[in-house]
Parts: sequence; structure tokens; C-alpha cells
Amino acid sequence: MPEPAGREPDHVAELRAARRAALNVMEDAVAARDALRDGEERLRLAIAVGGLATWDWDVRTGRVVWNDLHFTMQGYMPGKVVPSYEAWLARVHPDDRHAAQAALIAARDAGAPYRHEFRSLHPDGAVRWISARGSFLFDEGGAPVRMIGVAQDVTPQREAEEARRASERQLRLALAAARMGIWIWDVEAGIHTRDASLNRLLGLEPVETRHPFADFLGRVVHPEDRGRVEAAFHESIAHGQPLNIEFRIVRPDGAVRWLRDRGDVLGEGGPSSRFMTGACVDVTDLKGAEAAIRASEERLRLILASAIDFAVFTLAPDRLVTSWSPGAGAIFGYSEAEILGRSADILFTPEDREDAAPEGEARTALRDGRAADERWHIRKDDTRFFASGVLTPMGEGGSLGFVKVLRDLTERKQMEDALREARDRLEEKIAGRTAELEAANAALRETMAARAELLRRNATTQEDERRRISRELHDRLGQELTALIFSLKALGQAVPEGAPGRIRLVEAEAIVNRIGREAHDLAVELRPTALDDIGLGPALADYVSRWSARTGVAADFQSHGLDSRRLPTDIETAVYRVVQEALNNVAKHAHARRASVILERNQGELTAIVEDDGRGFDPSRIARAGPEARPSALGLLGMRERAALLGGSFLVESAYREGEATGTVVRIRIPLSPPEEEGHE
Repeated sequence: MPEPAGREPDHVAELRAARRAALNVMEDAVAARDALRDGEERLRLAIAVGGLATWDWDVRTGRVVWNDLHFTMQGYMPGKVVPSYEAWLARVHPDDRHAAQAALIAARDAGAPYRHEFRSLHPDGAVRWISARGSFLFDEGGAPVRMIGVAQDVTPQREAEEARRASERQLRLALAAARMGIWIWDVEAGIHTRDASLNRLLGLEPVETRHPFADFLGRVVHPEDRGRVEAAFHESIAHGQPLNIEFRIVRPDGAVRWLRDRGDVLGEGGPSSRFMTGACVDVTDLKGAEAAIRASEERLRLILASAIDFAVFTLAPDRLVTSWSPGAGAIFGYSEAEILGRSADILFTPEDREDAAPEGEARTALRDGRAADERWHIRKDDTRFFASGVLTPMGEGGSLGFVKVLRDLTERKQMEDALREARDRLEEKIAGRTAELEAANAALRETMAARAELLRRNATTQEDERRRISRELHDRLGQELTALIFSLKALGQAVPEGAPGRIRLVEAEAIVNRIGREAHDLAVELRPTALDDIGLGPALADYVSRWSARTGVAADFQSHGLDSRRLPTDIETAVYRVVQEALNNVAKHAHARRASVILERNQGELTAIVEDDGRGFDPSRIARAGPEARPSALGLLGMRERAALLGGSFLVESAYREGEATGTVVRIRIPLSPPEEEGHE
């Protein structure tokens, strides 16, 4: 029978209704997808802007989930190591490992938040400071089942530098393009017609089919959802209202999928309604995405609840507060109810607001992608604190507003100011003490210079006196002794051989000769004329020869680098006296069989060495000895002072071991200035 004029065929109306229902389903899917993207974007930006590394530890199974930042923060390449408690512990600095474990155990046992800072040692030797915050979750029996937390690299804060931003990437669920199938239900006949696309969604052969509606309910719909789906369809028919339901299906291969079904009743609805049409969309991926969003939101909530040291909040494009973390409430003093919808400008100091700092910060974030600063902020109770913050735009060009992460640095600021003041005071004290020490050093240098000058004059006076006494012995006593010898010789010629007193006269002449020789030796000891006449080298050679003859100790003398050029008188005298004193010590104390003297002039320096093979001694014991060793100590002191007066050095190398001939080496070095190198003055 033909359709009445002006009335659409039933199948056309059914198709229109089905298309309308399908479009509604698609619009809902697109809206859900957009909501998912916005939620994921906010989560990613909030974590990335905060530079937070996250972990999720299943305590029972040991499974750990790290974000990419957590890998890199521990010195791992993302994906190159399986996240685990052991992998984390391996990167903790050995010196901090025990404390880090103890803090974790204490938080678990007490059911308290975990808060700890430790060093992380990377394979390349780099050391980073990590601040970790987390919370344990417990089952009904009180056993820990999960731990979620955040970590942040606080190395820059410890070095009073700007916090380094770290990006965190969260897993995004990819939503597949909406796949749709159309159906028609002939209520009166109980036939359910499905197109090929719907059968494809159901895992069936992709062809159009007509089967009883009860077959659809019994063979396709999940048993747990079957009653709910049947009731929804019949209620929609009974009241003539749209169908909107989500339910599970079981494919022939056993796979369970979620469908969203939307339909319309054709006609007025009620018992007389014969047809219903609609469209199904596979929302399994969407369901998974929604579950991921809920998990992400819960994770973000737990992260923000744990990170009470950080204020994390979001702003609308006009800088009105749209979200507020527990850490923000703890730092600023505003509850979430008090701050939401208000301008974030109230968090700035009045002078910063007057200088348009909030607007400038937003402009910088939009221009550069972020705005980092350190400034004073103001709390609800009008107290001020110093903080480091980062403002980052959300969405294209800040279309979704901003997210800000801020940390209270007041304690660090106060410590820096206190350290700066203490350093300034210390520098003042050091400057004052330095001036005092410089004055004391100047006075000491003057005293030492005066003492050196006194010693120099004393040595000069002593040498002059030695020279005078030597000359007296040589000129006067020597002449008198010579005259006496001549007189005795003349007297001896007058007394005949065998005469009484002849023997006494010969003895007297021998005594006078011996006195003359000793007087001559004494004069030479006091001031050898060879030192004044022919110089240091020949004078020492002569002295060593006479010393060896007098003491019976074999001795040799060597000289290197000496030529006809004479050295200054004070240098020649000092070196001669040191060698003389050293050889005298050998004769008195060493019991040596052999001695040697070396005199060398080389590269602006004069060196004299006196060495023997005697029994040696302990120089340190001489310094500690009592009055009985005072002559030896004074001899060494005199040699050292002679060297010091000329800017030289004096060294004694010796040791004493019972029954061993360890020997002794005396070395004196005198620097020669250019004028001294040129010759004797």
C-alpha cells in the first residue's frame, strides 16, 4: 500500500533518527576527548613546571613507576633500567645511603609523611642534592601497600641559584577515532537489525543482520549488564524518551568492550511505539582514558598533598585563582575556599602591585614561555616571606591561564643575610688583626734587623780584635821571642861544651822556640794573614793542612769554581770561621780517622762542606741537652748565626748509633749578589 502523501516513509524517519542519535554520541565522544586532553595538559604542566620527579611504588609486588625526570634525576637513561627500589638506592650517595633508608623505614613504621634530602651520585661523578616527599598508603590491616611521592633536584637552591626546571612527561592515552554502528529495533516483531559497522564492533562478521532482540541481549551483552540494558531499552520505549546508556559486550573471542548506545523512539512513544533506532560507539579506549585521568588526578592530588613545601596553583588568563594545592595553603595561609576566584595579585606586596609586577610576570611568561623570579610575597596575615617561583602559561598563548610553582626561601634568605653580615664583621676583624700583625711584624723586622746589625758589628769587632791580638802576638811577642832566641844562641856560643848550665841553656832555647811556634799558630788561629792576603781558598787549604798535622786526622781540601776573584771580606771570614769551628768539633768529639773539606762556587752561591767519618751525634739532643752540652750547642748556634747574617743556610746531618761510625756533614750555603760575583771589595 503506498505511503500517504506528505508523510515520510518509516525507514527514512528511522534513518534520520539514527543519524541524529549517532551525531549525539559522536558529540559526547569528542567532548570527552577534549576534557581528557585538558586534564592531561594540566597534569603535565603542573608537574613539569614544578620540576617534580614522581614515583609510584607497589610495596607488595615491588613494581615501581618513575616518570622520565625521575630516571634522569638518578643518572639513568629513561627506559634503560627497570625502575625499582634497588635502582634508586644504587644512585644514593654511599655516605647518605643509611640515612635515606632509615628515613623511609621510619615513615613507613610511623605512618607519617616521608620527607628527606640526600645526595645522588651519577656515573659521571656528578653529585646532585635531591629533596624527596612521599606518603605510604595502607590496607585495612595497616600494612603498607603503596607509596607515592615526588622528588626535586634542589642543588641550585643549596647553591643559592635559581631552581632548575625539569620537565615531566605523563603517559597520554591516545583516543582512537570514533567507530560507530547503527541499529533498528522492531519492538513489535522483536527484531534487532544491525549494520555491518556495528557487527564489526561486536566482533562479528561485518554484514547487515536481522536477529531477535533477545539474541542480542543474551549473546552479546555482558551478563552482569544484561538486566540493566534490557530495562533501559524498555523504559525508553515506554516513556518515549531518548536512550543513553553505557554497557559491556563480550565478543566471540572473549574480549570485553565498552559501548555507548544512544537511540530515539520513532513516533509518540508508549505502548504503541513500534520502532526504535540508535547508534553504538566503542568507548573502551575512552573508558580507559577516563580511568587514566582519574588515576592521574588522584596521583596529582597525592603528589600535591605530599609536596607541602611547594605552593602549586593555577590561574585563569585574568590571573584569578582556579586551583590551590595544600602546599599553597600552608605557605600563604589561605584556604582553598578563601582564595578560589580571587586575584592572585593579593599574594604580591603592595609595592610590587604598585609597580605592576603581577602584570609584568604574566607578560614575561607569555613572551618567553616561563617567568622565574625571586621576590618577597605576602601571606594572609600580612607577614612577608622570600620565595622563588616560576609562572608558566597553559594552552596556546596562555588560553588556559597559568600555573605557578613557588617555594618559601625565607630561611635561606635570612641565613644568607646573616652570613653576609658575619662575613663583613669577620673581614673587619681580619683587617684590624692584619693591621696589628703587620705592625707587629714591622716591629719584629726592625728588632731582627737591629739584632742582625748588632751581631754583624759584634762579628766585625771580634774579627778586628782577633786581628789586633794576632798582630800583637806576631809583631811584639814574636819579636821579643826572636830576640830572646838570638840572645840564648849568643850565650850558648859563649858557654863551652861540658860547662855547667850548658844543658839548661839548650833546654831553655828549645822552650823558647816552642813558645814561638805556638804563638805563631795562635796568631794564625786568631786571624790568618793568608785570608787577608791571598783569599779564602788558599787560606782554607793552608788551615786544613796545618789542622791535619796538628790533630793527626787525615784531611783533604777541594775547591771548585774559585778563581782569582776575591769574595767580600765578611763572606770569606764567615765561611772560614764555620769551617774552622767544624774541624775543631771533629778534633774534639768525632774520633774520626778522616775528614774532608769542599769549597764550591756555583750559580751565584758559595757552598762549604765539612765531612768526617766519626761516630756522629744527634743534633736534636744537643738542642734539648742541659748545661753540660752548652759549648757544643753554642758552637752550632754560632755557625748558624754567621750563615743567617749573610742570608745563607746552615745544615747539620748526623746520627748517633752505639758502636757505629755514622759520620757528620756540616753544610753552609751563602748567596752571592751580583756585586759579590764581580769580585772582592
